[in-house]
Amino acid sequence: MKPRPQAPVERPRSLQPVDAASLAGKEVPPRQWLLPGILTRGGIALLGGDGGTGKSLLMLQLQVACALARPWLGLATTASPIASFGFYCEDDEGELHRRLHDICRHYGCTLGDLKGRVFFASRVGQANELMVFNSRNDIGELQLVFSQVEEFVRAHRIELTIVDTVADTFLGNENIRPQVRTYVNAMRRLSLVNDGGTILTAHPSRAGLTDGTGLSGSTGWHGSVRARIYLSKPKTQDKDVDGEDEPTNDRLLKTMKSNYGPAGDTLRLKWQDGVFLRTDIAGPSLNTYDKLDDDRRLLEAADNLVKNGERLAAAHRHQNSLVNLARDLPACRHISWKSAAAAQDRLIEKGRLVRVELGPKSRRYVFVRPAHLRYPGEDSGETACASHVDGTNPSQTGAINGHAP
Repeated sequence: MKPRPQAPVERPRSLQPVDAASLAGKEVPPRQWLLPGILTRGGIALLGGDGGTGKSLLMLQLQVACALARPWLGLATTASPIASFGFYCEDDEGELHRRLHDICRHYGCTLGDLKGRVFFASRVGQANELMVFNSRNDIGELQLVFSQVEEFVRAHRIELTIVDTVADTFLGNENIRPQVRTYVNAMRRLSLVNDGGTILTAHPSRAGLTDGTGLSGSTGWHGSVRARIYLSKPKTQDKDVDGEDEPTNDRLLKTMKSNYGPAGDTLRLKWQDGVFLRTDIAGPSLNTYDKLDDDRRLLEAADNLVKNGERLAAAHRHQNSLVNLARDLPACRHISWKSAAAAQDRLIEKGRLVRVELGPKSRRYVFVRPAHLRYPGEDSGETACASHVDGTNPSQTGAINGHAP
């Protein structure tokens, strides 16, 4: 018999080792977060939770938060808006539409404000296997639908990808570690396309529910992802006749693993008006997040308005003030007038906004602008150091014109 031809052995890529001493003197690159403590750029995380706890809703909230660069459950997201894609296998388009409507109401935006930033595919009743494994070995084969997802992620510059759920997209044996690792590594490819991140959602096994770990199958799931969070209902003391916990709108979101941050942190949530809200940071802690977000948004609005030729009256109540003009923009529509005025004062105190006087000596007007920008005419001697903090005309009483005469 002729010897059976052997498949050519693929030559491994060169190791390209790095001498640690070569890094001496180089700036240490900061870790790039999409969601602090949970998801880094280029990383992958796993969200576990029993059916009906609200994993898909949480992920939709995260998509909208990232599209608006707003906090998610009190946690900071990206500094600027990013595009995301959700591959939802358990909810039809009508349900996703209803949920997005409630989320937009919560964030004070419209669905139109999400254009080009929030994408989703409802995959109910379709073949959703992204990877299939041969029963005779542990070699996984990516399916056509994975190529379609990867192509969409690349074409639309998606930076956050949601795969909901593992049970629908992983056609293998969850107890076989090599299969689990192969699947997770393949899903991480979606993170690397645009230096983004991927979150997988999964249902825990009965044992995972009982012991509180939220795991199902091989521990390879826990070991293969960079972070793992678990959504559950708090245990209740009173039981009904069947021995089940009483219905509740309360949830716990616990960090079970974080390679680059602390594990064990638990967020207390409550489902209300179609969204999940934090219940453990009401008061000063939550206000701190809100104030930082308001400051950032108002400063970005001032930057855009000045670059577009607006002169922003310093007086809060003037029709052409920064406060009023900014609140006409989609990104600041949710900020109350009082909060926007307070944000302007904080930014001035920090030196990120400055007051300047513009106009001829006989009619000076006080405006505000970002510290790094200049109004036309400032460099020609039109301005003087502003000493009036109320935005009124220093030489006259009454309302001012927000645009220099």
